[in-house]
Amino acid sequence: MTRRYLPLRYRAVIHPDGDEYWVGSSDFPEMAGRARYADMAPEMMAADCLAYVIIERLHHRQDLPFPGVRERENELLVIPRHADVFDAEAD
Repeated sequence: MTRRYLPLRYRAVIHPDGDEYWVGSSDFPEMAGRARYADMAPEMMAADCLAYVIIERLHHRQDLPFPGVRERENELLVIPRHADVFDAEAD
């Protein structure tokens, strides 16, 4: 039996705000995170927030949006930081 990982990549937008930033996502309106640039890289914050909202939706048996295919202007595609949570077993 081998393990495969699901290719979960979702859109995220990083919004600068002085020496801080906040992240959001059009795929997950409930996704929001705020941090100082010195504390955590924006891409890492986006990945952490994404992992959290996916886990919450799965816990409440809510649907997940279709993962992003391409980046749009001012957006980046993010993989959940703790991606090993989302592995799938295949035979």
